[in-house]
Amino acid sequence: NEAMSSLDEAIKNALPYFKNELKGVWVRPVENTPEKIEKTVERMHDAGITDIFLETYFHGKTIYDSKFLKSSGVISQREEFIGFDPLAVWIKEAHKRKMKVHIWFECFYVGNDNPKTTPNHILNVYPDWANKRFSNYDSIDPVPSLSEHNGYFLDPANFQVQAFLYGILNEIVSNYKIDGINLDYIRYPQTVDAGYSSYGKSNWGYTQTARQQFKDIYGIDPIEINYGTSDWELWSLFRQNKVSDFVKNVKQIAKYHNITVT
Repeated sequence: NEAMSSLDEAIKNALPYFKNELKGVWVRPVENTPEKIEKTVERMHDAGITDIFLETYFHGKTIYDSKFLKSSGVISQREEFIGFDPLAVWIKEAHKRKMKVHIWFECFYVGNDNPKTTPNHILNVYPDWANKRFSNYDSIDPVPSLSEHNGYFLDPANFQVQAFLYGILNEIVSNYKIDGINLDYIRYPQTVDAGYSSYGKSNWGYTQTARQQFKDIYGIDPIEINYGTSDWELWSLFRQNKVSDFVKNVKQIAKYHNITVT
C-alpha cells in the first residue's frame, strides 16, 4: 500500500503541467434533479476539471427523452431520469463555469438486460440487429457476450444499425450545445485469446446480414472460413472496415457541427 501511494505521488509530481491542458472525467450520471447536478458540477469545477465526458447513451438508452428512439419504437429514456432532461442541465451548469461537455456514447453495446423479457428493448424490437458468435450463428435469439457481463451487442455490419446510431447522434448534436463526442464500444465483442483452439468459433460478426454482404463480395460464406487462412484475413478486414466506416461517418457529423471526436 505504501509503495502504491508513493507511486501515485511520484506520477502526480513527475507529469508536467501545461496551461489550458484538458483535465477530464468520465461520469455515469446518477443525479436525478437539477439541484444535484449543479452540486456535482460545482465540485468538479472546484477540483480543476475542465471537460466532462457525460455518459449520455448507454445500455441502449439515452438519459434524455429521445424523440428519435420513441419514433423507432424502443425505450426513449432511461427510467431513472423520466420527468426531466439531465443532459440539458449538465450542459447548462458546465458552460456556466466555462467547462466543456462531451457526450460519452456506447456504440454497439446495448447492456445486459435480457431482450426477450424487456419490452421495447432494441433487440426485442429489432432482433436481426444482434451480433452473433460463430458457435451461435444459427441462434434465433440474441446471443450475449459471456465475458462481458452477459451483455448484448449490435452488428456493426448492419446498415440499419449504423443508421440508427447516426440518428441518435444527429438528434443530440442538433438539439444540444455539446463540445464533443466520446465514442465507446466501437468494436466487436471479446473473443478468447488467439492461442486457444476455440478462437475461431469464439469470434463474432456471423450475422445473416454480414455473411451475405461478405458472400456477395468474395463468393464465400464466413462460416466456411478457418482461422489462419488467407480468406480469414479478408473476413477480419471486412469486420474492421465496418467499424472504421462508422467512426469516419461520426467524424463527418461532428465536423459539420464543429465539435471534436475522441
